[in-house]
Amino acid sequence: VLLGYHWSSRELEDDLLVHKPVVRWGAEEVVHWLGQLGPWAALYQERFLLERVNGRLLLTLTEEDFAKPPYSIANGSHRKAIMVELERVKALGIKPPQNLWEYKAVHPSKSVFLLYALKSSPRLTMLYLYLFDYTDLFLPFIHTICPEQEEKKELEDVLAKWLVSV
Repeated sequence: VLLGYHWSSRELEDDLLVHKPVVRWGAEEVVHWLGQLGPWAALYQERFLLERVNGRLLLTLTEEDFAKPPYSIANGSHRKAIMVELERVKALGIKPPQNLWEYKAVHPSKSVFLLYALKSSPRLTMLYLYLFDYTDLFLPFIHTICPEQEEKKELEDVLAKWLVSV
């Protein structure tokens, strides 16, 4: 019963960044977005807050900007991770859902379908989504619950370069 109430409740969803266009983010929301990238991002949250980086400014920043003061992100991997996530945000105009609760906030009716269909017959539901709702529901759902791992992508890039050189 509690899960059903929480599932149907929209109390805290107004605070989620998935509902708000990036250009309307304030400095606190940018810092919150940065913090969701991982525990390593906590090193940079104070710098972003001191510079009052809002959504509009965030969209203009480049990897070179992150390397120089006032951001001074010396770790290249951290800069790259921020840029990858920033490109996703730029492409969508909003923060993409990164967990099932954010996915539910963005797609409430589809989420209810998933809740009941996956519970009663998960394999059949996934087959249905794959065959009939691939781009609108299947791919976003899969990417939300199984995010792409950077290590695997880097390995694929190395293998592709190696195959091209051979």
